[in-house]
Amino acid sequence: TNWNILYKYKTERTYIPVIVVEKLLKLIGKDWQFVKDNIDEIKFNSGFPFKVLGTKLEVDFNTKEGAKIIAALLGDGYNKSYNLGVGYVNKNPVLRKEFLNNLTKLFKCIELRDYSKTCDGKTLQLPIFFSYVFEKAGVPCGRKVLINPGAPEWLLRTGRIEVICAYLQQIFDDEGHVSAEKRMIDLPQSVDVSNGKRVPKQLIDITNLLNRLTIKINNPYVVRNYIVKEGNKAYKRSKFVLTISNYLELKKFKEQVGFLSQHKQERLDKIVSTPCLIQRKNKQIEKDVLKVCKKFQSQNRAITSLLLAKELEVGERYAQKLLKRLTITG
Repeated sequence: TNWNILYKYKTERTYIPVIVVEKLLKLIGKDWQFVKDNIDEIKFNSGFPFKVLGTKLEVDFNTKEGAKIIAALLGDGYNKSYNLGVGYVNKNPVLRKEFLNNLTKLFKCIELRDYSKTCDGKTLQLPIFFSYVFEKAGVPCGRKVLINPGAPEWLLRTGRIEVICAYLQQIFDDEGHVSAEKRMIDLPQSVDVSNGKRVPKQLIDITNLLNRLTIKINNPYVVRNYIVKEGNKAYKRSKFVLTISNYLELKKFKEQVGFLSQHKQERLDKIVSTPCLIQRKNKQIEKDVLKVCKKFQSQNRAITSLLLAKELEVGERYAQKLLKRLTITG
């Protein structure tokens, strides 16, 4: 079949599928740069909402659009995971449209043909050709929970703060949660630990990127260990979470990063609009904690970190520390 395709290409100038090109490259010992240097035209199936305007494939990912595309694929996206090719999955239509807009800004050789059909569902499936481009840009192929990818090296080295902020916004839009009650942002990620303990590289890199913005966080920690069965095999997984619970750090996050997701941004606005009393001296804090505890006892209510956090207007993790301190000091 492959030889028939090549014969038709030679005699009728038909198109060669990407999968056949990939096999040919392996056969002659060349990489995709060879294709870029010798390409005549790219054509996508009619099912994809793209129209090719040219063959200029060299793109600069060190931009806000490039950072957001890479973050989206490392967040709710995938690259050759479960043999699905490459794509982005998100129920939020605003984030799906943002993904497509950034894609067309990044690849100036294509334009969107039909916007509405692609954005009706939650999945944006891209032509397999993009898989090779994104892999070179820092999105490895495979299931993220197994290969444990981090942020691309070029992003970790960039001096452009706006690019870092764009990357972080997309990651937190896709994977993050905002709790107005707990007064915190958390970013969970699971990783396979069947062959030994390890921490998600993405959370480590995000911690470093936030530090560059002088945003302090609670270092990633394990919240759950569990088993996943696939066929006759069982895999060990650990779920880690990175949290931002300090009021001043949440305020800095809002000012420098923020959310495109409306409901997440509204929750963050609610937290920041109510200043947290974390600047009090230790003795005053202990007095306030003791006062709240006595109030709960008089009402026969259980003393929990969540209730204490609400009363004192602090984050739940900070409330846990206060309760622990109170227990130790008696």
